[in-house]
Amino acid sequence: MNPETHNYTLCIMKTKIALRIFFLYLVTNSNTLFGQNYQYQIDAVNGTILSSCKGKFMDSKNCGAGINTDYCSNEDYYVIFDSGSASQRVRLNFLSYNMELNHDSLSFYDGNTLSSPFISSLTGYVYTSATASGGTSCASVAVITSTGQYLYVRFKSDASINYENPAHSGGFSALMGCEPLACAAGTQIASDNCVDAPQICDLNNYCGNTGGWYTAGNEACNIGGNFGGGFCGSIENNSWVKFVASSTTAVFTITSSNCSNSSTGIQSIVYSTTDCNTFTAHSNCINQSINWFGYLNSYRNFSDTKQYILHNG
Repeated sequence: MNPETHNYTLCIMKTKIALRIFFLYLVTNSNTLFGQNYQYQIDAVNGTILSSCKGKFMDSKNCGAGINTDYCSNEDYYVIFDSGSASQRVRLNFLSYNMELNHDSLSFYDGNTLSSPFISSLTGYVYTSATASGGTSCASVAVITSTGQYLYVRFKSDASINYENPAHSGGFSALMGCEPLACAAGTQIASDNCVDAPQICDLNNYCGNTGGWYTAGNEACNIGGNFGGGFCGSIENNSWVKFVASSTTAVFTITSSNCSNSSTGIQSIVYSTTDCNTFTAHSNCINQSINWFGYLNSYRNFSDTKQYILHNG
């Protein structure tokens, strides 16, 4: 499955002088979980080099029925994820896994062959509280990242028992993505995590892209779909930058272009927060479609708490 991709550009139209800290928070919007449109079952892509930078990676789901659809016994599948660039890493963010402990497992290798350096393996049962209760979750239970272009993944099961926890379907579910790329020379790339946001010294003509391995991170789970009020969309895959602004009020022009899905766009809003979990709206929220520009008006005097501009789409 595939989160939608959009380019965006920021310009500051006018400000009043002061000195405050801001953050820029970027997410994408879709009608499906995390905006994913491409699903890769390991049996369907077995033995292939998968040149893709967005998708949902999962088990075969070939045995069992209904909600208890499991992988099968005696499976032995592999797939090689290829970012297409030697300088672009590959990442799997696992949302859950349920495999017979020490008998069925996923193994990961840092390259394009089984003889590549071993990274780690997953076995047993890990669900978040949301997925365990039957809902969906945006929290990663495991993260696997290559050091280069390729990530080799192998799944093996034994002759019996295709799960660790019988209350849930046996298998695994992960979001696959490639390392985000800068949209222009010298541009700092937004982080997938609020706490690691790079500081941008000048937001005029700052550009970014919502593609890459961005996911709906733990912060998004904590604050919920409406961010405590004021937001005009839902969160799917968020990314972050921060900057120091010489303003107590500001008007931003935000331009969206080159969208991978013609039915989606970007939403934007300014928030304040002290912990990346609890947010207060400090502007209007704009919600537009592709190839558009919108005005984001920061209408409140900013306090010394951290400020965020959120883009969704």
